[in-house]
Amino acid sequence: MLEFQRQILKELKEEDGLLILAKGLGIRTIVATFLLAHADPRNLVLLLNTPAEEEVYIQDALAKRGATRDQFRTLKAETTSTERVRLYRQGGVLSVTSRILVVDLLNDRLPVDRVTGVVINHAHQVSATSMPAFILRLLREKNRHAFVKAFSDYPEAFAHGFAPLEKSLKALKLRRAFLWPRFHVAVTADLDRAKADVVELRQPLSESMREIQLATMDCLQGCIAELRRFHRLVDLDEVNVENALARSFDAVLKQQLDPVWHRISARTKQLTNDVTTLRRLITYLVNYDCVTFYEYLENLLTAPAAVATPGFGVGTSGARGRDNQSPWMVTDAADLLFRFARDRVYQRTDRIPDHYADQLRGLGLPPRVLPILEEQPKWRLLRETLDEIYADRVDHQNSADSDTGPDTQPGPILVMTSSPHSGVQLRSYLDDLHTRVLPGLLSTMRSVRSDQSDDIAEADEGFPNFHFKLLTGYFKRKYRMNNFSVSLNNPGPPGATSVPSSLSARPTPLSAKSTPATTTNVPPTYKRRRVRGGGNQSTGGRLASSPAAGPNSSTVPLGEADGPQSLAEFYQSSDREDAESGIAAPSSTFAPKPTSELDESNFLDHFGLLDFRETVMVQAYQGENDGSMLRELMPNFVVMYEPSLLFIRQVEVSGSSDYTNHPLRVYFLVYAESVEEQLYLTAVRKEKDAFERLIHERSVMVIPLEADPNRPGVEDYHRELALLRNLDTRAAGGSGRLGFTTDPPRVIVDQREFRSALPSALHLEGYKLEPCTLLVGDYVLGPDVCVERKSIADLISSFASGRLYTQAEAMCQYYTTPVLLIEFEEGRSFSLQALGDLKSDIVLSDLSSKLVLLAIAFPALRLLWSASPKATAEMFHDLKRNREEPDKEVAMRLGSHSEAEVNTYHNMTPQDILRSLPGVTSHNYRYIINHVQDLAELVDLPLTRLKSLIGDVAGRRLYEFIHRKA
Repeated sequence: MLEFQRQILKELKEEDGLLILAKGLGIRTIVATFLLAHADPRNLVLLLNTPAEEEVYIQDALAKRGATRDQFRTLKAETTSTERVRLYRQGGVLSVTSRILVVDLLNDRLPVDRVTGVVINHAHQVSATSMPAFILRLLREKNRHAFVKAFSDYPEAFAHGFAPLEKSLKALKLRRAFLWPRFHVAVTADLDRAKADVVELRQPLSESMREIQLATMDCLQGCIAELRRFHRLVDLDEVNVENALARSFDAVLKQQLDPVWHRISARTKQLTNDVTTLRRLITYLVNYDCVTFYEYLENLLTAPAAVATPGFGVGTSGARGRDNQSPWMVTDAADLLFRFARDRVYQRTDRIPDHYADQLRGLGLPPRVLPILEEQPKWRLLRETLDEIYADRVDHQNSADSDTGPDTQPGPILVMTSSPHSGVQLRSYLDDLHTRVLPGLLSTMRSVRSDQSDDIAEADEGFPNFHFKLLTGYFKRKYRMNNFSVSLNNPGPPGATSVPSSLSARPTPLSAKSTPATTTNVPPTYKRRRVRGGGNQSTGGRLASSPAAGPNSSTVPLGEADGPQSLAEFYQSSDREDAESGIAAPSSTFAPKPTSELDESNFLDHFGLLDFRETVMVQAYQGENDGSMLRELMPNFVVMYEPSLLFIRQVEVSGSSDYTNHPLRVYFLVYAESVEEQLYLTAVRKEKDAFERLIHERSVMVIPLEADPNRPGVEDYHRELALLRNLDTRAAGGSGRLGFTTDPPRVIVDQREFRSALPSALHLEGYKLEPCTLLVGDYVLGPDVCVERKSIADLISSFASGRLYTQAEAMCQYYTTPVLLIEFEEGRSFSLQALGDLKSDIVLSDLSSKLVLLAIAFPALRLLWSASPKATAEMFHDLKRNREEPDKEVAMRLGSHSEAEVNTYHNMTPQDILRSLPGVTSHNYRYIINHVQDLAELVDLPLTRLKSLIGDVAGRRLYEFIHRKA
């Protein structure tokens, strides 16, 4: 570990607090080391809010440092209650799901007095009503000496809203926050001690990519301006073009519009979707090849023709209308966007020489189609970077051989990308590096053209094999699309000529105006400079680019004559000619050639183990897992094909701790003056601004008294607070008297309800929760009051399956005041349906109509609407007023056939699945459980056996549902 990491552990050991660490500085290592110090059977440390992959990492890290399996365990929903009690008593570090731990705390299965402390991961996700905060409140009621440590590496989450750090500390029951940004003095001193040799390569965009980026930014800026103008409730400081480029902008915008989503217009909803689409376009421009990017654009045009966008109806003819498109698609900028995207892929010209035309047709391209296939500028830059790395390795190897010294190159060459798709493309490009198609075609076309313009660059090496396969596959898909549309719209003999107009070869935007664009073939050479201990600045290398042809060039786009119909005729004629001549399909052109047979004598000359140092590994960023990968592979050369702030920090930490005896060189590739560079700089700035705000808030925030459990007077404070909550001030018209009750109000809660935030909100309001397995209802507030809680999604599914009718029937049978609570999510729109969706008559498919029918069928059923769990807790307070407390044993017995069945515990997940099946009701599912071992046995039961269990009608319904063919 580095010195600043040891200092962090020392601070956490001395005092409870919340650690907020900058990204990539080894928070997993710190958590694992802290848990290792407490992995002892004499301790009982609870680890909360930890995903499964992090649990595996912590378990492996502890095992490597000598911890046994008994010192770290994970408790899931599959672990029985008896097994959990045994593991609690054995001690050690236990990673527990929050829902299981809450139930065990309320049922006194967990020995609270033995708990040494609680460790909370991802503390930025904890709120006042979340399960970790609920667990801490329950723990502090009985154990005020256990430590609480919280960890987070997402400082931006604490920079939004009013006093976010203070609210988080209050929810975590903490008084101290430890802030460790990258610019911390200790962090800077450790990471700068062993600097890596960093080579920054700034690659300019090609002319066509620059025009596409500018056009997309114009469209995005127009959408943002429309959104700010049409909706006054959004935060104008947050909604801007710079923030819209970040992926987190969707969550910010959704958070602002969700409370009023039912009030905003369809145009505003469309604009929010368009912002996401345009941001993806800018990202795909630098991540995807030109063929995939243009095909994605075409999909954006053709998709609304089949599926109507909300608020933009589809005409009766099925053709694309102006109302079906997004507003940005009818702008001049969108016209330029589609034009340049197409011209990067292909152009149409009549001047292709005959011998090249025959080759193009043999390779599967339609006539008069000139492939452009502009390569990504970074591909050539990556190729030159790898050549430089191999040249340096050869020089180093020669010097090592001459000096007879040890070889200090233990690792492979590591190339990091932002997505698996980019990694697949780079692997294909490197595999086909020396396999080219049609060498000299574009240079020949440039020499035969009369205008001699520079819109087609020289490409004497030809096209990469995989890139040309993408182009032929693109035209093949358009051909299959034509056949599919013909079979749907004109069910006649094959080869019909009816083609929908929406499936044109290149659907052009509706804007009739287009601005001529000029392109040049003089891209500036990329700048190379060494920083962080690198050498002198150097420049060199020639960039290969293929700018798209401008509107004034002699080539013209594919028109109606070369649409899907012409493609169909071309491929049908090609298939007939190939069948008559016995030639294979064009796709077989790229099939690997058969190799000669090898005998045992020369087998080892062709096959063997690859030198680990000579391999090039292309990997996608995997977040915190990249730190472990760097320690395992120990590469000497790392090529960051796309920038990542998290990975840069991990390389810095790994270079300072693991590369003390081996050199490390990092190549940082970025498009100059691009959105890619801007996103990286914005991420750095936002993290810096977040830490500066946290430092300021920590200096002025108010620390709550209840956050310090050992402070004198805290117990009296909690006692007085509980007394005020339970104060009964009803005077009963003057004849009553004020009274105090020391017992908090009780609510019986079904164990499955702890997946929601309502139990936490009830406990926060002073209720005593008693979890158990309820057969009728979800909450029991009194002897005659039962509540069935439904979220919106659960309400819709319960109506669809008929389960809600059975639940309402059971509540009305056993309780005099049955209540159906429809609870909305906090921060979402408090509206079940839009006003325009309400029907004037009963419609079986309408949700409001189903509620009306439910109220007619059960007149005693009461309906409650709640905007949030806090509002629900206030409703429960009114419902429990002047009522007796519920009896847990009676509530558990209701709905069962015998009292002995109530004490039988079953696995809840298969039980939920069983109760959702047709034919299974609240009256017969217990009988099925007692006579069938599991769901597998239930599926194999014959019809006669099911009828004997639950009756003829219900048994037949269940049997037909199980054996229905999809």
